[in-house]
Amino acid sequence: FYEEKPQAPFFRELYSNSGLHKDIFIKNFQDGVYDDFLIFIVSRNPWDRAVSFCLNKVLRDDTVKPIALRKMGFSKDMNIKECLDTIAKNPDSTEADSHYLSQSYGLFVNKKPLYNHVLKFENLNDDWERIRKHVYQNTSKNIPKLGHYKKTKDRKKYQDYYSPELQEKIGKRYADDIRIFGYSFEK
Repeated sequence: FYEEKPQAPFFRELYSNSGLHKDIFIKNFQDGVYDDFLIFIVSRNPWDRAVSFCLNKVLRDDTVKPIALRKMGFSKDMNIKECLDTIAKNPDSTEADSHYLSQSYGLFVNKKPLYNHVLKFENLNDDWERIRKHVYQNTSKNIPKLGHYKKTKDRKKYQDYYSPELQEKIGKRYADDIRIFGYSFEK
């Protein structure tokens, strides 16, 4: 049902930053070592996420990684529609920037998800509150509330950036995310 894929760049960073080695984590995961752990991911509507990537990582002067993005066909000179079209043309790979990589890429081992909770970006405060309550009930530890950093000011709704053709292209590009996480292009 789920295709095994190479581990994504952000997945590799997770292990190197935490001191865990990917192979050890996956072996322990397969052996059930983490069965009682709370492992969550945050998913985001793929059409909204693609717009956010273009506005914040490609088209803004102060955040772009020019060499990595140029290699994948992105340019500061493109408009939003060209940026979305470039995302649609770039398949998932270990070379892809984690900000436009499919969210489901690298999240399954032997068809089993590497997480047990999905928080939705669109409902993040409510979903995070559920996690906070779960952790407190099971450990008596309080974890902090979330804030929203780097929020784009005066941004239109994501739907306003799409033509029907681009909507379909991004939908095909992120078909696994749409199916796995239950998203749709809401009007």
